Amino acid sequence: MAGRAWVADEVEQALLLYLQTPFGRIHTRNPEIVALAAHLDRTAGSVALKMANLAAIDDTVEQRGMGNTSKLDRAIWAKFLHMPESLLNRDATHTGMQYDYPVSDHRQPGFAYDPRPADGTDVPVSATRRRGQDFFRKMLSVSYDGKCALTGLAEQKLLVASHIVGWSEDISRRMDPKNGILLNALHDRAFDRHLISFDDDCALMVSQRIGPADRAALMRDGDKLNMPSRFMPDPELLARHRAGFLELQG
Repeated sequence: MAGRAWVADEVEQALLLYLQTPFGRIHTRNPEIVALAAHLDRTAGSVALKMANLAAIDDTVEQRGMGNTSKLDRAIWAKFLHMPESLLNRDATHTGMQYDYPVSDHRQPGFAYDPRPADGTDVPVSATRRRGQDFFRKMLSVSYDGKCALTGLAEQKLLVASHIVGWSEDISRRMDPKNGILLNALHDRAFDRHLISFDDDCALMVSQRIGPADRAALMRDGDKLNMPSRFMPDPELLARHRAGFLELQG
């Protein structure tokens, strides 16, 4: 099928995989690229090249792709940046990846192709589950190299994709990776309850509503967010979170 033009649905699927793949893993030996290529009836080289071209559009990363981008590539990328939900809530049955978290080693987490859709809607199960949360976490895990942005903790079982502005507060930003920080479970819970926040320089702020001993447990001198390799936290969203934090100080 060499030379067949890419269509929007295919570019979107390549973009979804790109967003979950470290730049250094965009190559023809990556099994997830091979799986997507088989699904699209394309070569792994074709898919890897498309993902590299998408990287050329992505101005949030230092490493850039080959720059041979099409008008369609740029349109799909712009659509994702402007409205992540509109891209992920696509009517397609072959989009989405199943995340495989490493347990005892420090390799970059891998992804296996899965036909379930990734979006940001609530799905009633035994308890309401947020569809799309796995995808959101994958994007943040790649951006933060699989480590807590505050402590450097790398144990995947203890990491949470924290929303800066909550899931229910702004539907349009639910799936926006700039509305997320990868944190360990303790700091995620404190962040969610506005017991911690971050100043303009991304230094940690701890609430006066908790006692000195607990404050000390949450905070060390010089604690500051480590910046991700792509999708920096949105300063406006951090300011909104900080305003809520300060309002509760009394």
